[in-house]
Amino acid sequence: MPLLSASLDAYLVTCSLISIPWIYLVARSTPKTPLYPRIRPYISVILLLHTLYILHAILVAPPPNIFTSLDIPLNTSTDQIRRILAKLGGIDSQFALAPGTFPKPLEALLKRLSSFDTRTLYVRFGQRVLQTCEYCQTYDEYALYALPGPLLAYIQEAALIGLVTIRGTHRERWRTLGVGAVVAAAVLEGWYISTVPIRIPRKGEKTGVVMWHDVLFLFRQVLFLLLPVLLHILPASALSAQNPLTAIPTLLPVLESALTRLRFLKFTRGAIMRVPALREKAGQWWEEERTDGDLVLGDERVRNVAEKEGYGFGPFSEEGEPSKLKASARLAVESFLRGGLPPSQHWQPT
Repeated sequence: MPLLSASLDAYLVTCSLISIPWIYLVARSTPKTPLYPRIRPYISVILLLHTLYILHAILVAPPPNIFTSLDIPLNTSTDQIRRILAKLGGIDSQFALAPGTFPKPLEALLKRLSSFDTRTLYVRFGQRVLQTCEYCQTYDEYALYALPGPLLAYIQEAALIGLVTIRGTHRERWRTLGVGAVVAAAVLEGWYISTVPIRIPRKGEKTGVVMWHDVLFLFRQVLFLLLPVLLHILPASALSAQNPLTAIPTLLPVLESALTRLRFLKFTRGAIMRVPALREKAGQWWEEERTDGDLVLGDERVRNVAEKEGYGFGPFSEEGEPSKLKASARLAVESFLRGGLPPSQHWQPT
């Protein structure tokens, strides 16, 4: 007996092909821009685990189906199913029709498959529902028993989408689209599985029946596999589109530090003038600044360019009007004075 089945082999190979490049890309990814949040690598790891879980459900643990497993049509009689199972299990054919030959869950399933109305429920809700619900007799009871599984799966997927588009990932705008797709898929699956017509072929007919429960299960898993990854790799929102109030908590420490430095600047100027060495260096620096300023102010080309750009700093005109730059500076000082903020506590207007 082989240690690994074909489905498990395919699952392990697929996991290796996905996990190795995924982990390599996550390890090499670094936050080079503000649009790369720190939480993104952790979300990538969670998505990898979710992807492996979905692949396990598809390749290793799909819904059981006795008809597809035995490759027999849906209208196969119960006695014939018993003979096939007895042959595969190495049981004598004379005991195949005897009750109690097979395990109790399988016996319960075979007993219910004796009714063709139940076989239509088998197509809608799958083998596990018919095999495990002991009290179910009507369509409504089977439907209520089958509802929690898919419903919980859709709720888990919506929660994962909320995590992928959580605040700080810069993908918040895709949350409505992702959750809407999950809700639409859930409603569509519930409506289709309850309304699709199912016809059991008569004995001798070779017309196949679509196992809608298995087909919709596969479509659901493919949606769960692709949708979170797609939302994770979609373009991030621009920083300008975010609410400016979200930047306040990060700006407050910067503003407090700048305010503290401005307060110390007033005392620093007084301390410099009391130390001869510092006073001399300060005088040299201001002398160099004055020299550079005279060179710039005396350059006619610089004056012309500044005048064209609206920053003219030429001398007063014949009418006594100041240059544009001086006028702007005067307006700024006057606005400070009107607001009760003089340049210095020793400054007095003339």
